[in-house]
Amino acid sequence: MPGWVVPPLRVVARVEDFTLRLYDRTRSPEVLGAWVALSWLGATNPTGADGEPAGPYERGLPTHVAALQALRISDVLAEGLGCPPESWWAARGFEPAARLAPAAWDRLGAHPYDQAHARGVRVALGWLLGELPDEAAAFMAPVHAEDGSLIDAHDRELYAQYLRKLVGADPLIDGGAPAVRTPATAG
Repeated sequence: MPGWVVPPLRVVARVEDFTLRLYDRTRSPEVLGAWVALSWLGATNPTGADGEPAGPYERGLPTHVAALQALRISDVLAEGLGCPPESWWAARGFEPAARLAPAAWDRLGAHPYDQAHARGVRVALGWLLGELPDEAAAFMAPVHAEDGSLIDAHDRELYAQYLRKLVGADPLIDGGAPAVRTPATAG
């Protein structure tokens, strides 16, 4: 597990496993985005099986810098915004080779599915980096099905409740005892 990951390995593993099973059940783009971010932590090769760079938005190996970059990209994509100007990339420390060209950006955010996927990446990485509290894991619950229709509100709440239980942040189930968290370190 990379040293920059704040939640304990056991908790991350449980949430990753659940998001994969939840994606199989719902085909939700938000859940797929979360699972992509969570499963990336185990990457040992900078390229995936398809030969493309691994990780969300082709960031390569799961370093602290790559995770922060993917989080910043997902922030903008999730809002459906266009490719940021060069000044945005530079202000956030993206080296020129790590910046996305407008054409590549347009391919990433061309459809509402992509925005929903980015929301899942954003929540998962924010949680892993310690920028979001354990309670935010519930936001990895599906909102949309693959076809864009909404997931039933009752089902969504059940999924969110289970995610809160996995991270130890559900006051209705276990008193809300937080998972043991360690300070994030650069890695």
